[in-house]
Amino acid sequence: MLYNLDGIFNTFGGNTMNDMIRIDDEYIKWLKNIKNRFKKTQIKAAIKVNEEMLRFYWSLGRDIVEMQAESKWGSSFFDTLSEDLRKMFPGTKGFSTTNLRYMKRYYDMFGEILPQLEAELSDITNLPQVGAEIYAIPWGHIKVIVDKCKGNPEKALFFVDEVIKNNWSRAVLLNFLDGVDVLVEGDEAKKAIQIIEAADDSQSKENSLI
Repeated sequence: MLYNLDGIFNTFGGNTMNDMIRIDDEYIKWLKNIKNRFKKTQIKAAIKVNEEMLRFYWSLGRDIVEMQAESKWGSSFFDTLSEDLRKMFPGTKGFSTTNLRYMKRYYDMFGEILPQLEAELSDITNLPQVGAEIYAIPWGHIKVIVDKCKGNPEKALFFVDEVIKNNWSRAVLLNFLDGVDVLVEGDEAKKAIQIIEAADDSQSKENSLI
């Protein structure tokens, strides 16, 4: 929740000492500073929550793969696991059958590239940069990349980097993934991105003349 200072000042009326404080320039400036610091804290907290969630998802995907869970417990495994996890953690989102399947695919995609996680998540420290990157973008972006980069972890990591560098929304990411349906390798990938960006700029200019 982000707080509106104008709303705070307009809520109170009357010639009270409180009102005198609220029109003081130093007090107003201080309140704005508090607001900015709090917003930064909220952003950092959201990033940390996302990072820990992705670490957990990746580790759960690893468990499913390494335990060969589908072969061991049959075709109803994901439905059963989803039901049991929802009972264990009522009200917690993220344990749908579809999401659990994505966790497995998440690990399948990056398992050989990312550093191996320790048994306890709390013991994870000093991950290499490639490990840190994959935990730095939203889960929705991860699912899109997993869908569009099947069997090509190098391409997937390329687009993870692009999301981080350019702060792409999911819609923008989809646009580039649909436009670059090629094996992404080094300079060829960058060239493909540049071609699409140039085409988009050209189209935007044409539309502005219509």
